Amino acid sequence: MWKQILLLSLTSLLVSQAPLSKETKTEELPVNVELRFEPSLHRVDEKVIKLIGEAQQQTLRQLAEAAVISDFCSNVNLDQNAFKKSFETLTTSIPKQSNPDLQRDLENKLMTYFGMYVGLLVAEGTDRHPEFCELAARLQTEKRPLSRYWLPTNHSPVNP
Repeated sequence: MWKQILLLSLTSLLVSQAPLSKETKTEELPVNVELRFEPSLHRVDEKVIKLIGEAQQQTLRQLAEAAVISDFCSNVNLDQNAFKKSFETLTTSIPKQSNPDLQRDLENKLMTYFGMYVGLLVAEGTDRHPEFCELAARLQTEKRPLSRYWLPTNHSPVNP
């Protein structure tokens, strides 16, 4: 399934390079870091907001940011429990569809958009690995909201 999500993400990356007319902001990554794929990320933001609302969109994007940064940086370990709990809270906070087919479609779109975020952030991080890790260290030191998905720096990972 992750291969499909990554493929969809990369396809979206190639297709969606047009600038947005309305900007949305996310709480974390723009900390003195200009992202090359920010216009594409904003396009995904807009689609997710229409699907599940702004608060849930921010959570979904932060989950993707936390996962990608922890994957790129050896000094950052994803807190699997916090990540799963937040993802479950996100999915349960979305009103259930009365039709099972509509519910499945909503869940598929949610996972697709998560994959699109991951793909765009992986593309960004590939070229900017040191900056991503510097950003992660700063976010952990400042105890910014994104760091809630990471284990403390002196803690060893549960699942290496």
